[in-house]
Amino acid sequence: MRAFPGRQPVRRATLAAADPQATAELIRQVYVDLDVRVRRLGPDLRHRISTVEVDQVAADRVDSSQFDMRAATEPFANLTAFVLRQGRTRVRTGRGSTHQEAIPQVGQGCLYPHDRPVTIDYPYGEPPVTGRTEISVSSLRLPWTTVARLAEESTGLPAADLRFTALQPLPRAAAHWYRTFDFVHRQLLAPQTVLAHPLVAENMAATLAAAALAAFPNTTMAAARLPPPGRAAPAAVRRAVDFIEAHADVPLTLTHIAAAVRTSPRALRDAFLRHLDTTPTAYLHRVRLERAHTDLLAADPARGADAGLAAERIAERIALRWGFADATRFTLAYQQVYGVTPGHTLRG
Repeated sequence: MRAFPGRQPVRRATLAAADPQATAELIRQVYVDLDVRVRRLGPDLRHRISTVEVDQVAADRVDSSQFDMRAATEPFANLTAFVLRQGRTRVRTGRGSTHQEAIPQVGQGCLYPHDRPVTIDYPYGEPPVTGRTEISVSSLRLPWTTVARLAEESTGLPAADLRFTALQPLPRAAAHWYRTFDFVHRQLLAPQTVLAHPLVAENMAATLAAAALAAFPNTTMAAARLPPPGRAAPAAVRRAVDFIEAHADVPLTLTHIAAAVRTSPRALRDAFLRHLDTTPTAYLHRVRLERAHTDLLAADPARGADAGLAAERIAERIALRWGFADATRFTLAYQQVYGVTPGHTLRG
């Protein structure tokens, strides 16, 4: 039997600077190369970045005071998004007809373009008076390859053609984006982050990437004009089902599954919809829910590793093992399929 993957490394760091030159170097170290001007506005200049990283995603909390900065950056290597918690900032990119500018309010944010440099004023629009220059920002960083792969899997748009074309989310999708951003950010910065579990991190990264693709204008939104994909034979669907069943305990993407059965991600997705009325990723989710159900049936709160643990704690541990980060969502999904709560299954 394959050993279930253990927890992956979680890298935590808190970096601080107290003078203009060190502040500029700190920003370069964490984010991107840039030309930066930092000006001290008071005796207690500080810039502090708390960061948490796993292989799939990273979260930062930036707190600064008593300075102002203008930074002209290189294009960001990752998909990098931020939400403003305090203060004001301005982000600009392009010139002339391609010029874009965003001045988010507290609780709003931006997505830094992956293919274009930006200019950031930080803070923006506040008078240079000591005590009025505090700014606080939350940010998330996701590998660009994760986002591009998901875009190609779902629309057929080649990964190299993915571009985001606006700094801020569409109004109709903004609320969902900010809820997703806050959820992932909180989970990463928690003292015992659930993203140490590989399947949870995989799901979180995919959820964040999908939310970004749905919220921010990008080239996948014209994907309906792409030619239809090739057709995958039912035999490929059967092989994909077998592959999912055999590998549900390790991080899997649609690209992994399609490569295993020698077809394209989009063709396999359409074949699943045509023959099974579901998608490969939804089927994988269902298999993992079934495995969690099996583990709940086998768990014994009175014996072994389960001894002395409350039913809810055992259920939470099993949910994390199978990639379910949020206990409430796991319970709802479980009830929809099995008609009872995970705790009821344990006690039964």
